[in-house]
Amino acid sequence: MVVAKFDSAQTAADNRKHWAEADNYGPVRANSPEVRRTLRNRARYERANNSYLAGLVQTLAHDAIGTGPRLQLSVPAAARPAARRLERAFADWSRAANYADKLRVLYEAGVVDGEAFGVALLNPRLPYPVRLDLAVIEAERVAAPW
Repeated sequence: MVVAKFDSAQTAADNRKHWAEADNYGPVRANSPEVRRTLRNRARYERANNSYLAGLVQTLAHDAIGTGPRLQLSVPAAARPAARRLERAFADWSRAANYADKLRVLYEAGVVDGEAFGVALLNPRLPYPVRLDLAVIEAERVAAPW
């Protein structure tokens, strides 16, 4: 017979202070808007004042997003010229809309703020025939009306 126990379930004099703030809140209450705001502000402050963290976050974003998404169509040989034109058009639109930069900002916000929001919209000022654009929204701007 095996007799075992979980060290993390034991409360003793040497770990009483460590577990003092542990609670049985569920994820909704534990991640309330106030808690998320505090964590977000502290994480932003830390990144702004810690060059190692700022470099790490930037490296993560550049490694994950790189130069941005690339359209690559696999089609029969007869359709390859049209596919290449579509791929070039996507690359041109992506550059015109600064799509990769916006994705990197979203990625960094996800790492630091814990959440990030992007909204697809039509941008009449976009200097390209396709007016689809991506708006980056700060996390604190997304909340229930009440």
